[in-house]
Amino acid sequence: MVAEHAGDPSGLALAHDEVTQARLTPWYQHTIGLDRARAAAIQAEIEGVPLALSDDPAALVGRALPVAAVQDADVFRAFLEIAGVLTLPQEVLSRPGVRERVLELAEGQQPPPVAAPSRTQLLEMMV
Repeated sequence: MVAEHAGDPSGLALAHDEVTQARLTPWYQHTIGLDRARAAAIQAEIEGVPLALSDDPAALVGRALPVAAVQDADVFRAFLEIAGVLTLPQEVLSRPGVRERVLELAEGQQPPPVAAPSRTQLLEMMV
């Protein structure tokens, strides 16, 4: 890109922005969504209230994916593609049958426990 726009700083900036918007912004937006969901879960835990879960279809599939990933090798590989920042979630989940399989496997299942101490245990360790 730099070689292509040598001597054209404005062209370089525009080309860089175009690539950034196409390749990085979707991941950035996905990460913001994950961060907001995690922050809400942490806040609910601190306040001792149940987490208000969104009924948005994307949120439902997002919560179901880790549950389904431990039950099916193909879903696990799909999960790793997303977690490894190889393929955007919407691309993986739009493949024939993937979304349906994730929801089928996760139906009635609870998310796997977080492999970490609870807030109460952590506070006790700090005293």
